[in-house]
Amino acid sequence: MTCTWNGLTSTWDDQAGWATCTGGSGSTANTPGVGDTAIINAGMVTLTTPETVSNLQLGGGIVFIDGGMGGSLDVDTGFNWSGGTIDGFAGILTLLPSTTSVWNGADMTLLDSNVINIDGTVTWTAGLIHIRDAVISIGSGGIWNMDINGASVEAIDVLAPGTFAQIFNDGVINKTGTQTAQLQDFVSMDGGGAFNLTQGNFELNAALFDGTVTVAAGTELQIGGSTIFDTASFSGAGDVRFGTPAPTGCNATINGTYA
Repeated sequence: MTCTWNGLTSTWDDQAGWATCTGGSGSTANTPGVGDTAIINAGMVTLTTPETVSNLQLGGGIVFIDGGMGGSLDVDTGFNWSGGTIDGFAGILTLLPSTTSVWNGADMTLLDSNVINIDGTVTWTAGLIHIRDAVISIGSGGIWNMDINGASVEAIDVLAPGTFAQIFNDGVINKTGTQTAQLQDFVSMDGGGAFNLTQGNFELNAALFDGTVTVAAGTELQIGGSTIFDTASFSGAGDVRFGTPAPTGCNATINGTYA
């Protein structure tokens, strides 16, 4: 069942908010649930109960996950993100191990103590990701492919007035594509997973990372800001450049191995 949000400001369990959702298997009948596709392009839909859908397509509007009221959202097939905002209060959006997702849009926004758990595979091909005091967490079986090939550098940044954004990587991040990807000021890559730079350049301005870093020949990892690689291991024939991008400067600590 394909269920399209009609642009209201209401709750997920409001049947009137969903068009073409008769037979939807959500916790409230005729709303999206297991086996269904939820499409949201405008308005705001608030979750106050746990829900699971097969596919989530977010192109605009707001998905507000109120974790304080028990709201959460699991996706078991794919989350295609091309715009819009994930907001809420301590809300969790989990992409289950069976998911294959594409993030490709002009602006995608994650706000205010929310968490996206990546336990499946995500491919980010284009667009800016704005994070305000929230986390994208890659589980031990999760994969985030940053396959950036367009004309523009793509970036993850901190949206004002926020103070931080965290990419917590206990899985795998693969940077592919010929264009540069950036984690801008106050966006920290933490965790103990693997980071593989196989194509293009990658700019990193904050980290507390204890995993493996592979920098392939012909690529450049640019490290600025405050970065700590406590027990991380570096390998590969590519370049690692400290103190860039300017004017960030660099205060880097590496206590692991470099081969």
